[in-house]
Amino acid sequence: MASKEIIVLPALSPLATGTDVVSDASSYLSPILKEENVDDFEIYAISHDELLHFSKIGELKRVM
Repeated sequence: MASKEIIVLPALSPLATGTDVVSDASSYLSPILKEENVDDFEIYAISHDELLHFSKIGELKRVM
């Protein structure tokens, strides 16, 4: 069985509102995201000189 990687990028246009990944999965527009356990997705941010690892989406939901 092959493994897969899914990369979710922020909306880069004011005309593309994107998907709130901390909301309920039934509200996701992407059929791919609806099939995945988004709570296990890792969160990364890029600063001008480094890659920052935050945590998993599920952990973020718990503290919000």
